[in-house]
Order: sequence, then C-alpha cells, then structure tokens
Amino acid sequence: MGSRQLWRWWWWLPVLLLACWGALACWAKGDYSFAAIILFAAASAISIFSRRGHIGWRFLYPALLGSFIFMLLPLLLTVGYAFTNHSNGHQLPLKAAIHYLLDQTILTANERLTLRIEPVDGDQYRLWLQQADGGALATAPFALKHDSGGAVIGPRRLAVSPQPGPLPDGLGLREQAPLRPLLKALVLVRGDGQELRLLGMREFAPLIPAYRADLPPPVALAGISPLVYEQASGHWYAANFERGFFERLDPRGQFSGQQINPGFVTNVGLDNFRLIASKGESGELVPRLGLFTLVLAVVTVVLSFGIGLPLAALLLWPRLPFARLFRAITLLPMAVPMFVTVAVLASMFSVEHGVVNLLLGQLMREPPQWFVSPVATQLLLIGVSVWLATPYAVMVGMGLIQSVSPELFEAAVLDGAGPVRRFVHVTLPLVWPALIPLLLSSFAFHFNNFGLVLLLTGGNPMFEDSFTMAGHTDTLLSYAYFLAFGLGGREIALASAYNLLLFPLLIVLVGAQLWWVRRSRGGL
Repeated sequence: MGSRQLWRWWWWLPVLLLACWGALACWAKGDYSFAAIILFAAASAISIFSRRGHIGWRFLYPALLGSFIFMLLPLLLTVGYAFTNHSNGHQLPLKAAIHYLLDQTILTANERLTLRIEPVDGDQYRLWLQQADGGALATAPFALKHDSGGAVIGPRRLAVSPQPGPLPDGLGLREQAPLRPLLKALVLVRGDGQELRLLGMREFAPLIPAYRADLPPPVALAGISPLVYEQASGHWYAANFERGFFERLDPRGQFSGQQINPGFVTNVGLDNFRLIASKGESGELVPRLGLFTLVLAVVTVVLSFGIGLPLAALLLWPRLPFARLFRAITLLPMAVPMFVTVAVLASMFSVEHGVVNLLLGQLMREPPQWFVSPVATQLLLIGVSVWLATPYAVMVGMGLIQSVSPELFEAAVLDGAGPVRRFVHVTLPLVWPALIPLLLSSFAFHFNNFGLVLLLTGGNPMFEDSFTMAGHTDTLLSYAYFLAFGLGGREIALASAYNLLLFPLLIVLVGAQLWWVRRSRGGL
C-alpha cells in the first residue's frame, strides 16, 4: 500500500472513531436502531469516498443520506409510533420504567441528617452527618468517582460511626452538585444496621427502596416476568403489556386493576386506528376535520390560481403602465414572513379594535364576529390562505405564460381575439399541461399546511358538542400537532395514527403527478 493510499485511509480514521463513539453511546442508552444507522452511514461513506471509483455515488450519496434522515426516518418513526401507546404516562421503555421504579425510596423514620462532604486528599472524601441531638456521624475516607460509563467506582456501602464534633465546613453547594449521582448510589450503615440514603441535595435519611426486583416471588407467581415488589404494602406488581402499566397481582397471579406510574411503551396493534374510526369523541372528529381540511385546500388552490393566472397575464401586458411596480407589489407578500402577515391580519380583523370591523360597522348593523363565529372564522382562515397563496400562483403563471411563443398571441390579435379570448383560448390550453402537476403539489401543500391554523386561529372556536380540544378551524394535521405537542398532552401515538391517514391521499396525489407527467411526455 503506497503512502497516498495510506494517507487516504488515515484521513477517514477520525470519521470511523466518531461513528463508533456515537454508536456506542446510542447502544448504551438502548437505541440499537440508531446505533446501526450510524455505523451503516459511516461504513458506506468510507466505502464510497475512499475509493477512486464510484464517482457518481459521491454526488448521489449525500442526497440519499439526507433523504433517509429527514424524510424516510421520520416516516418510519411515525409508522412505529402509530401502533404503540406512546402518550402521557407511557413515554418510557420497559427497562427505563423498571429502573425508575427501583430508584424510588420511602422514608422509614422521621429523621434527617445534614450532610457535609470533607475533601481529604485528591479523590478521597469523608462524609459527615449531623444528628438532631447535635452528635455527628462520619465515614472513613474513601474514593468518590465514576468510570466513563457512569458506574460508581469504589464502595457502595459504607459504615458510619459516632465522631466528636464540630462538623467541618465541607464543600459548597456548587462543588457538591456534580457529586450527587455518586452520593445517590451510596448506602451508609449505622452501627445498629439502619441504612441511610441521600435525600435531596444535603441530607441523608433512613430510606429503603420503594420497590425491589431481586426478591424471589411466591410459588403462585412463578413464571411471571417482570415482577416488582412494593415494600410498603407487601404486594407484587407485574407488567401488563396490554395496558402498558405495572398492575398489582392477586394471590392467584391475576391482575387486580390497581396500577402504578409511570407506564411504559408497548405495542397496541390497531387500537389507535379503532379509536379514530369509532363513534366516540375522537372518532367523530375525522369527518369534520377531514371535510374542512379538504375544503380549505381545494378553495385555496382554486381561488389562488383563479386569481393569480389572470393577474399574471395582466402584469405581462405590454401596455400596462408601471408594470414593474405592480409586479413588485404583487410579489411582495412572498418576501414577508408568514407569521408577520398573519399577525397584522389578525389585528385588522379584531372584533373590538380591528379596522375591518370599524369599517363594516358603518355599513351593517352587526359586523361579523371574527374568531367567535365558526362560519366567520372559517371564511377568514380561507381568505388569509388565499391571500398568502396568490403571489405564488402569480409567479408560476408569469413563468408559464412567458414560455408561450409570442407569435401565437400575435396571430390571435390578427384574428380579432380580445384579451379575454386570448387568455381562454390560447394561454390556458398551452399552459394547462404544465400547470396540472403544480396544482396537485399546491393542493398537497395546503392540505398539510397547519402553520396558518396555529398562527391565526389556533383551531378556535372549539366544538361545543365534543369533549376533545378541537375546533371548527382545525385541520387533521393541526389537531394531530395539538395531540402531540399542544396543551392537551403528549398523545404521540394517536397523532401518528392521524398522520398515517393522510398517507394514502398523498400517495394518490404523487401518483397522479407522475401519471400526468408521463402522459404529457408521451403526447409530445
């Protein structure tokens, strides 16, 4: 192997080491799939970029990797969550839930001993405990540190014995805070056998684990796993994989229904989809939200392009005065961030202080109750959506119209066709084949656009005949976002199931686009 080849492989060594470090970190936390993804991405990158061949793959690989990370991976996670119970109270894996339960403690006596940490030499420390009667307890000097994996190095159980006072000053709270995970793993044993554990930041107390998993179960519970024993009540709890909770077992080994928190994530099959399809409070929302989502997308696309195409033809009219100024004004809303536009329009349509209602109040007895009346709020949302989408339609229309040969318009003028006839009989037929895919993509965008709903109405006004926090201006995606990240909680699984309902429609739209493009090419 020559020096140049050796240097080429040595250059990838840091990448390989970084990938191994990331994979080991994910593996230690139980994220085995992410560890495999990191290793595969690093190995494939080294294989492609370290060889002289595969020139095409060097340009294609970053795009494929980005598509997988930002498109395919979220899709796979969404599909996976949709078949689980990932929600409030069910956010931990089973192992993490067991670890959380075993980490809980209960106080066995009303006694708290103030902690002082005395540094002795290097990593050597000595723990001092002040008793209520003024006496002091202390440990022998010991090493207090952990390895790279976070495991405590040194003794886990230390004996404390009475010591003459006074207590040393010890470490301050800032110096003691990094040692808290190490102190929490220690058990201090008095002369009478009483065990003391860390309580808070600067106190030890007689604590015992609230749950234990190292005790042998009764004969009737043999074969049931995993099990935890509650020391305060003397009851055994087992993991109920149908409900995602640890539930108390009766003497016969049957679930009694009493649960302990937190729950854990488990597979529930099609339960989320059954809930959506049911006639309950969640299922009844699908027709309402789906219908309004469809109406919002269709009306926005039809009106924006219905206004945008004629306006684009007008802006390209050679005799139009100040044409450049009007084009800049028409396209200006695209340069303004959407949240700024929405904030301005929301203030203009304010019921009490908005300029729109002040003007309408002079023309009608009762102006529309924006943000209060369901119909008025829906019309306002559709109008703002059309306002934001029209500049894009104008820009697309100007590009398509300019692609048409000017000789065709000159021939139409010679035949006596006016502006309207030229637009209907010349412009539209020529731009229509290229416009269809853009209409479909625009429909897909507005069907999935929930940002406008969140910024303008927040889904309000709410449905009065439903217990769910959904409103008349909610779309399927805005309600799914609310389920996952809103005030209603963290219903990640149900929100993922709602998102999966949109996949068939999007697949149909993409298929229609590909079919139309292939048909147009065949016609050429």
